[in-house]
Amino acid sequence: MAVLLGAIKRKGINYNFYKNASKDYLLGEIAHTERSAREFRKLGDIQEAKDREEHAKMLWNIYYSKK
Repeated sequence: MAVLLGAIKRKGINYNFYKNASKDYLLGEIAHTERSAREFRKLGDIQEAKDREEHAKMLWNIYYSKK
């Protein structure tokens, strides 16, 4: 994960977008990402599954910071 011009980026994902999103939107994105990680793991693509799980962790961190 690198900080680039004040924006949090990971593999081309700009997390500043998610910081401005509603909690409901974040929950939908988290559910989609976790479901996707499970599917990649079933298909045997462990690296892609780990990437999705890491993305979900970042989204959860943003979600919990919105209290």
